[in-house]
Amino acid sequence: MDKIRIVVDGKYYAGQDLDREIPADYGGRGWHVSNNHSINPLVFTDDPDKAKVISGKTNTKSTITMLMDRIKLGEIAPKEIRILFDD
Repeated sequence: MDKIRIVVDGKYYAGQDLDREIPADYGGRGWHVSNNHSINPLVFTDDPDKAKVISGKTNTKSTITMLMDRIKLGEIAPKEIRILFDD
């Protein structure tokens, strides 16, 4: 598993929009922090060439965990998530 791309409901995950922030009730999986934070919204595209390519097992796990957190926050509510392994 060297490189993957993630498809959510038919659109390629392209990273986060670092120019925007949205409010989030997210405590960072910790107990001793405020839950009122700002996060960068996720970006999706129809163009496979603009999809974020994720390399390595640790980055893959971190990205999947982040997507699951965004589902928990209600930012996305996917019906299908696919992981595509590059040849």
